[in-house]
Amino acid sequence: MHHVLAVFQRNEYLFAVVKEGANQLLLGLRFSKEKVHLIYQGSMGRERLSFKRIHLADNRWHSMVLAVSGHHATLTLDCGVPLELVHKQPFPSDLSTDGSRFHIGSRRKWKGLFSGLLRQLVLLPGSDATSRVCPSSKPSLAELSVPTFLSNLPVKSQMNDVLLPPYETEVRVTLGSKPACTAAELGQLWFDTLKRGLFLCDGAYWHSMLQGRKLKIILNGTFGATDWEMFQIGNRVFLAVANGHMLCERGPSLYTINSTIYELDMTTKMFLKFQDIVTYSAVDWEFFSVGDEHFLVVANSYDGSSYSLNSVIYR
Repeated sequence: MHHVLAVFQRNEYLFAVVKEGANQLLLGLRFSKEKVHLIYQGSMGRERLSFKRIHLADNRWHSMVLAVSGHHATLTLDCGVPLELVHKQPFPSDLSTDGSRFHIGSRRKWKGLFSGLLRQLVLLPGSDATSRVCPSSKPSLAELSVPTFLSNLPVKSQMNDVLLPPYETEVRVTLGSKPACTAAELGQLWFDTLKRGLFLCDGAYWHSMLQGRKLKIILNGTFGATDWEMFQIGNRVFLAVANGHMLCERGPSLYTINSTIYELDMTTKMFLKFQDIVTYSAVDWEFFSVGDEHFLVVANSYDGSSYSLNSVIYR
């Protein structure tokens, strides 16, 4: 995330990571009159992702968030509608910065010198933290300070060294007509808004994940997800995830944990966290309506010591 005030309209670097000695550019963010370029050292040599029609050099403050993961890169300017690029060569997950230096506002020394003002530069792990760090479409000076979220980042647990940042639970979804399903879209979800179907791309074909309103798969990871329930209230689409237990590398697993309800953001095309609910080895969510009233029920199964538990209905 960057807060920038750009004045001139030539190629300038907001920041760069340069391997010392060889003077090799490993990673750099550069902008010109109407473009923003992400340059990085990939497995096939130097790669460049270019976002067009991005106007930074207008003597105004801007918030810019760039998220990169695999074949996908998303740029959000002033918390507006994100622009997404799909690149043939994925961003390297093992990019080494050993023996390198970070240069803020240049590529190295006077090369590519930035002539505007750079108020804040934040680098975060994970695929996309845009929804957590973007202040607003017209941020005030106070909102341009370090977001509260950044002071509460999770500390890696000694019990489990694979914990992901909380924004990694967001699910990217493509809406509308049937999109392409190739290696670049592997693992992506597509929500058919006409037939209300959810599909998963395996790199060649779209596979239906819904049977009625129920997902036909079980996901396992840091949290053991035992059930997903998609439901709609008016024009709002929700996805409830029942977490059975937290997997711990050492010691006993945890069964009293949060299950999460996500809401589909039609602008960003992502499921964003709506609410956490404490559950006890939840095994099922069910949604139903009685007249104009809507209800969501969770089936609890085990709290670590007893199987005699109450299930709960939420209104």
